[in-house]
Amino acid sequence: MVTVLGPGGAGKTTLAVEAARAWPGALLVELAPVARGDVWNALDGALGRRMRVSDVNTAPTTARERSLVALSGREVLVVLDNCEHLAGEPADVAIEILRALPGVRVLATSREPLGVPGEAFVEVGPLPTDDARELFARRIRAARGSEPVADEAAAAARIVARLDGLPLAIELAASKARTLTIAEIEEGLDDRFALLQSTARGIDRRHQTLRALIDWSWETLSPGEREATLAASVFADGIGVDDLEEVTQSFEITRADIDALLDRSLLHRVDGRYRMLETVREYGMRVLREAGREDAARRRHAEVMAQRALTYDALTRGPRVREAVAWFDANEDNLVAAARWCAATGALDVGVLLTRGQLWVWLLRERVPELGAALANFGGGATDLASEPQVIVGAAALILQVFEALRVDTDASDLRDLLPTAERIAAAAAQHPSDMSVVAAALLPGLVRTVKQSTGWTPWSRGLIAIDPASLTGAPEWSVAILDGLRAAAAENEGDLVTLGNATARALPAVHRTGDPWAIAMMSQLRSEWLMLRGDLDEALAVLDDATAGMEGLASAWDLIQQRSQAITILTRLGRIPEARARVEELARISDADGGDRTRFQIAHIRSWVEIADANGEAALEALDQAPAEPPRPFPEQLTVLAHVRRAQALLLLERVAEAREALFLAMPSAERIGDRPVLAQVIAAVAQWYAASGDPERAAWALAASDSLRGATDDTDPVLVRLRADLRRHGAPAITVDPDAPALRELRTLLE
Repeated sequence: MVTVLGPGGAGKTTLAVEAARAWPGALLVELAPVARGDVWNALDGALGRRMRVSDVNTAPTTARERSLVALSGREVLVVLDNCEHLAGEPADVAIEILRALPGVRVLATSREPLGVPGEAFVEVGPLPTDDARELFARRIRAARGSEPVADEAAAAARIVARLDGLPLAIELAASKARTLTIAEIEEGLDDRFALLQSTARGIDRRHQTLRALIDWSWETLSPGEREATLAASVFADGIGVDDLEEVTQSFEITRADIDALLDRSLLHRVDGRYRMLETVREYGMRVLREAGREDAARRRHAEVMAQRALTYDALTRGPRVREAVAWFDANEDNLVAAARWCAATGALDVGVLLTRGQLWVWLLRERVPELGAALANFGGGATDLASEPQVIVGAAALILQVFEALRVDTDASDLRDLLPTAERIAAAAAQHPSDMSVVAAALLPGLVRTVKQSTGWTPWSRGLIAIDPASLTGAPEWSVAILDGLRAAAAENEGDLVTLGNATARALPAVHRTGDPWAIAMMSQLRSEWLMLRGDLDEALAVLDDATAGMEGLASAWDLIQQRSQAITILTRLGRIPEARARVEELARISDADGGDRTRFQIAHIRSWVEIADANGEAALEALDQAPAEPPRPFPEQLTVLAHVRRAQALLLLERVAEAREALFLAMPSAERIGDRPVLAQVIAAVAQWYAASGDPERAAWALAASDSLRGATDDTDPVLVRLRADLRRHGAPAITVDPDAPALRELRTLLE
């Protein structure tokens, strides 16, 4: 733990960033725009939302949990920049990171020590005299085209000395050379320093100098330039070049005033954004606050961000999704600040627009906690259903309520009053048509009605299968395709292969026409699953591989590995084991670059499957033993179940039957709880293997038939099941069929006991 100490404008951030360049994958967490209580959120945002949560039941519920999971197992430098205004919170975060994650190092910048045990310090004082003079000379040359001449050298030296060698102060002073002589710059500093020191003696002298310089800079601005400064100061993430026109219109400023601030070094254009030095931004916010104008400025800021979010939201469902996601990432702090202000002031109207604008990108990344918080804060503003944003926010709130009730109450008895609300939202959606409202109108009534009727093994997903997208005449093609995709996913979970095949046959060509890479990947994975179960392995692999490239740059390492692992499964079914192993190594390189325990667990699981397919039990166990001792928490429960199944299968290959039974015992409770039929099918198939290895072919055949019923078809290409069926035939086991609604997992468990 190292903290870079120094006053504002001393170059702490520059030094920290330069130091971080020596650390591959170093993480910069900008805390300047962050309020107290949000340091974990800032760290979570800086991690790039690289993890997605695939199961609401097991998703991390806080930014702290997500951050610790994402950093788990890594060797990385975390830079906490601008800690001073957050009291002890950055120190608490640093202490927790350092205690929990031995591979992480922390570099902080602050105007005062954080007080972390073992903290080392690097003090950034004034630039050395020669360096300070060189910086001033370079900036003078940039401002007027020539460096100070010999006659100006003495005045330049005095200015640098009076500015205490602070880089920001030097740059601001030198920028005045566009309109002032160096002598006039020196004279201006004299007046302002005397004034400030006479009224703020308790402040560090270097801070006085910088504040005096900003005061002077402010007084030299035109009225329009001052308004532009105040407008820019509200944007914590800066202003994107493409957003500037809407910002200038909303704040009633001109592009010329923005350009003037660039000339005066009050704004900088960096990576396609207009950014304000943080000290200057704080100054602008202070002016707004003292003038009683802060709320009005923040409302304009929130309105601009909401409108821009809605604009880019429309791009997330088409070929420009990368552009849209990049915009949301670049404006994360702006969006968070806008939502925070709306929640604090009760501006529900703008809060609804902000939520609607971010809703789909949250869903793409499965950022359920952010969505839930927004719906809790602003759902009350959507009750009128008087606009498309209100309809979509209202629908999302209802769906989240349904899934939360399912999570805690499987008989859904507390959902009896939701059907009228669902029908009212569906009716309002018809009055405000959009690609999203069409989906909401079709989805809600069936979902709530089915949940109300759900008991025992009757799954709620059957409500999705009942949707008929073909009846939505005139609906956007994307909407119809997404509904078909939802039906397909539900059908897979139900073992309804007819619906899975029909729905994906319609949806996949449709999403290709829309150009939405996320939807293409989703439909391709479902279509590939259907083709694989039919035995059309070459086509299944081609469909999957065609979609994988489209997700580059959109998905996290976790998602990429998860998607590409299905192709490895197909290769093992084709008997192309060397190629499957080669692809595992490609995924391992992605995992190594990510550095997290979650992806390491994935790789161990995939490696073990390839070895099991090749009947190599020792290698499979060795692969599983390379995984972290415990899955990182939280972790998708389905994958934890399958890890136990893989261990049981590997042990059975080695004839370690008793140990295999223990692994199956570990898998069964979770498999029962989550009710995922494809996962249940794999558990029961492994039980069938255990019966066969235990010398009971009749029960093995019965369990295998139960597995087939859950899956919806006999799986004739799974190499493990192919070997099992051949073994059962050799032992004369009878053919048995099982009611698909009777998984019999508990009975199987009893028999194992």
